[in-house]
Amino acid sequence: MRSSEGLLGRLPLLLRRRHGWLPSVPDGRVRLSWRIEEGDGDRTMLITEWREENGPTVRQPTRRGYGTELITTTAKHLGGSAEQRFDPRGLIATVKLPI
Repeated sequence: MRSSEGLLGRLPLLLRRRHGWLPSVPDGRVRLSWRIEEGDGDRTMLITEWREENGPTVRQPTRRGYGTELITTTAKHLGGSAEQRFDPRGLIATVKLPI
């Protein structure tokens, strides 16, 4: 697999921004999945999904925090995108990056 310059170095930073909630609930889990898809034109995309389960109730935040801003800006800088869905059962975050 080829990698965009800097992708492998920045991906762990993007993924670890949400680790703080885990110790607050003993049964809390994170399901991390990824897949490769053909994107627009000849771009191949790495799609990474972070899905929280059995954690505290999630609510839409009233403002964008540092972590959200960091993830969104970094993904965009790398030519991709980041989306967060605040499901009450757990956050679902999807990051799409070209590879």
